[in-house]
Amino acid sequence: MQKILPPLLIALLIYACSSMMNIEKSSEIDTSSTTRNSLIKEATKLAGSKYKYGGTSPKGFDCSGFTSYVYNKAGITISRSSSAQADKGTKITQGAARPGDLLFFRFKKQHKISHVAMVLSNDEDGMQIIHSTTSKGVMIEEISASKYWQEKLLFGRRYVE
Repeated sequence: MQKILPPLLIALLIYACSSMMNIEKSSEIDTSSTTRNSLIKEATKLAGSKYKYGGTSPKGFDCSGFTSYVYNKAGITISRSSSAQADKGTKITQGAARPGDLLFFRFKKQHKISHVAMVLSNDEDGMQIIHSTTSKGVMIEEISASKYWQEKLLFGRRYVE
């Protein structure tokens, strides 16, 4: 019995540790999904908010004020300006964009970044974004087939892995 007990305890310890590692890995995945869901939920609640140059609250948003506000509500601090937001996170292509990722656009050739939007969905049905526009405020828009948006799209950034 004394010879069997130590190997048995070691086996139980190894099993317990490996089970704990699996739990930690699955909670990391859940955290990412939960954060993305929080971003989308907060962003869509704000649809219809007015546009305001320099705006950072539901009383009025500009494009980067909107994205920084939404991310802050989800517990992620990002820069206030679209050009600064475009310099952080992991660079992604349009095809790799997932809900919560940010897309960056250029309206004029002399400016590098002119606009930022958040991806709501990107699947076989197309890509939906939510953003604050000067003409309609915070709105949801399908951009996959839009020549206007496709010509201006530069790249995306991922802040949530």
